[in-house]
Amino acid sequence: MPSSEKVKITVNNLLGEEVAEIGNQLYSAGINQVTFTANGFASGIYLVSIETSTTRLSQKIVLMK
Repeated sequence: MPSSEKVKITVNNLLGEEVAEIGNQLYSAGINQVTFTANGFASGIYLVSIETSTTRLSQKIVLMK
């Protein structure tokens, strides 16, 4: 990230329902890392969304157990 900013990171199922919130806090400029522990989640396809005040990015992930 080019500057410090509040970032919300969520995991949604394919129905659009939010199933987890990984982070909702201020992150510093530079490279940041978060960990998602999928205990209790079924195998399947999920969407991870990263949202700031100006940008929203989504990435599909496949969880296989």
